[in-house]
Amino acid sequence: MKKIKDSKSLGFLFIALAYILSIVVQVILFNILDLESIYLKLLIISIVGSVLVFIFSVIFDNSIFYKPYYSIEPNVLIILLMFNNKINYPVVISFMVVFMIFAIRFNLFWILSFKNLNIQDFRYINIKEKTKKIFPLVSFLLIHLLPTFISYFALLPGIKFVSVNYTNYSSFIGIAIMLLGIMISILADYDIYEYHKRNKEDRRQIINTGLWKYSRHPNYFGEIVFWYGVYFAMLSVSFSSWYLVIGALIINLIFVFISIPVLEKRLVKHKFNYEKYQEETRMLLPFKK
Repeated sequence: MKKIKDSKSLGFLFIALAYILSIVVQVILFNILDLESIYLKLLIISIVGSVLVFIFSVIFDNSIFYKPYYSIEPNVLIILLMFNNKINYPVVISFMVVFMIFAIRFNLFWILSFKNLNIQDFRYINIKEKTKKIFPLVSFLLIHLLPTFISYFALLPGIKFVSVNYTNYSSFIGIAIMLLGIMISILADYDIYEYHKRNKEDRRQIINTGLWKYSRHPNYFGEIVFWYGVYFAMLSVSFSSWYLVIGALIINLIFVFISIPVLEKRLVKHKFNYEKYQEETRMLLPFKK
């Protein structure tokens, strides 16, 4: 086990195996489950998929196994739904391709920064230190199952969009918003990549170049824009489902009230003059304060 956890290539290989197994099982379940509600069917297989990833997290004592799930799982569900409904509309195919780009962007920076299975996200470490013996249960509920539900609810407009046997070219407005969100995140990720190259020895300096000069979390802002794009794409074919904006709102609220406060609490301790940066720079919107 130590050899696997110390090796970058072996660690990444087992993460890949976890996702291959998860996807294969989801495909099998999708074909054998006989449920009237496609929404319930997709939710069940998504939960089963996250459980399989959780098993790998327990075996290797590292919840980082779940990190790619947030971006990979929506692609699995969308593709299954498209094949099931035999959809080949250019607009819907474009929608699917943009989701794939979203997953590639989300995981590319993570792959480049992945070192081995001994390294964990600081948030997971903090949770483990606080919960101790019950950490496996907390990890399952909080780190694996809850984000699966969040990702599923965020995807509901996407499921509706693919399920409606109708499309129009106004849907490209939503798809364009999705692409805009991805582009914002890519630019923010590139700034981080350049920052890491320039500051290999001292990471206490603040990133204040590019979009980070105007927004403290432009990468999160890009993700929020992406999910609103999914919603607007759906709205173009099913305006009566306007209430599904709840998916994008959940993502938005989690970033604003949970993810960013937790991260900034740490950044205040580890970055020079971060409190001043907070005063001078907006949290999300990349515009001069």
